[in-house]
Amino acid sequence: MPEPPASGFFSNLTSQSSAAAQSATIQATELSRAYAAHDPNRCAIHHYNLSNHLEFAGARPEVYLAHRLAAAVIAFQTGSQMMFQAIGALAAGAMAQPVKWQVLPGSFPELCAAVAAVDGVDLMALVDDLSVGGGASGDEAMHGVIGMAKSMSSG
Repeated sequence: MPEPPASGFFSNLTSQSSAAAQSATIQATELSRAYAAHDPNRCAIHHYNLSNHLEFAGARPEVYLAHRLAAAVIAFQTGSQMMFQAIGALAAGAMAQPVKWQVLPGSFPELCAAVAAVDGVDLMALVDDLSVGGGASGDEAMHGVIGMAKSMSSG
């Protein structure tokens, strides 16, 4: 069983609520377990849940949006119905605060590095496995997801 995520991962939370930080810790632990089980659908779900818990706990937008984007990329690669929920959440957040587009990672390796702050998360390897057989590369999937979210947010 993976160890809980490093405590440094949560050092950027601004919330005074220990309950919010605790729920984010639980989601990060479950995300680590999903990667250890090599379960892409669970990985997408826990990236998405973690993004929401981090946002509620007061994390910086670049932290929680990276996990939301990772969820959407995995869902895109797997053809999951969750893709629409994750892309819609990216779009809704950007409509509320357009500056959030500026904090998204500029490349797939940057996204992988951002979410790798949670122990056991290897988004690069997961998406490489999912792209075998002609699927989109990580960069293609990420930019496709961002493009769809921007299209949704513009009207």
